Amino acid sequence: MTRGTATSTCGSGKSPSAARAARTASSRSATGQPRSLDRYLRARARHAQAWRPQLWLGVNNREPLTAAGIYQMITRRGRQCGVDAWPHRFQHHFSHTWLDRGGPEGDLMELNGWTSPQMLRR
Repeated sequence: MTRGTATSTCGSGKSPSAARAARTASSRSATGQPRSLDRYLRARARHAQAWRPQLWLGVNNREPLTAAGIYQMITRRGRQCGVDAWPHRFQHHFSHTWLDRGGPEGDLMELNGWTSPQMLRR
């Protein structure tokens, strides 16, 4: 394995794949978004239900994913990869990073849907 790569067996599970561990300019699209998000948004635009406001659309004419569906998907993918992946951890990490980088508390409360400043202290 070369420097700056990591091995992952997540995904199809057929064979390990090398993934860049460090973020590089090439991992971002021309819009500045991560390439995987950019790729999903392009595919989403061609989806039969692209008119819906929800970000994560269902497959086979199913309804868009609910919060519970997204939670289940993330935890399932985490188990498949051998990682404890809980959606709340993403929110917790985002919130700490936001504050560590000097983001305004009021904006963080709005982004997370919090109405009480007590949530900032947790």
